Amino acid sequence: HASAILNEEKTGVILDEKYKDINYESLLFEYDKQPTENLLYSVDKGVRAVADKFFVHVSPEIRDSVFSKIRRRITETMVHSKKYRKVVCQGDAWGNNILFKYNNEGKPINAILVDFGCLRFAPPAMDIMQFMYLGTKSEFRTKYKSQIKDLYYDHLGSILSKNGVDVDAVLPKSQFLETCDVYEEFGICCRVYYEYVTRLPGPYLLRAAASVDTFLGLMVNGDPELGLEAFEKDEGYRNRVTESIHDAFRYYKQPIA
Repeated sequence: HASAILNEEKTGVILDEKYKDINYESLLFEYDKQPTENLLYSVDKGVRAVADKFFVHVSPEIRDSVFSKIRRRITETMVHSKKYRKVVCQGDAWGNNILFKYNNEGKPINAILVDFGCLRFAPPAMDIMQFMYLGTKSEFRTKYKSQIKDLYYDHLGSILSKNGVDVDAVLPKSQFLETCDVYEEFGICCRVYYEYVTRLPGPYLLRAAASVDTFLGLMVNGDPELGLEAFEKDEGYRNRVTESIHDAFRYYKQPIA
């Protein structure tokens, strides 16, 4: 994030305008030519199948309303912002895309982001809120969400200051906090889909990896078999998916219990 700001401030080149050829969504997109063959379609269908079987206490109308809104708002939120300062976002900010360095006592002392195959030109809050919702639980966020925002902004400001740029001039804190509120919805919606597919326990992932048809069913064609079975049999998976769905229903002010 800091490097993108510094590059633009030093060169005067707006990155997402110069590199339009890579300025497209490569993960959560809808493909008009094959609308039923993509990840967004598949995870949406899988999550709906889980809800239809295990959340029958919620009316079908409310379930459909919330899940339709989740899918629509993910794509709407990713429309390129003209209002806010943009940076190069990693775009797939969850735990498996962070490489940690540990000291001799086994404590993490540094970390870097890896795998920029899903990069986006977006306000930095998109990465922050995506990571916060994919990498932490509700209890943690309730306690530390404001502190995490402050830590991020202070560290960003420190890096920029060392390179002669005032963070208040390029990204005022009021704007940063505003974008965190705007992109919180993106984090909440992403989490519903990510928990469903990325948190599948190892044995289920091995089954997907062992068969082309099973893998494509999970990732592309909307076959909910693995997700349904894992939700029923694995408590950890069930708890994470359930929490993500509950968070989304609460955000959209719909009764869930």
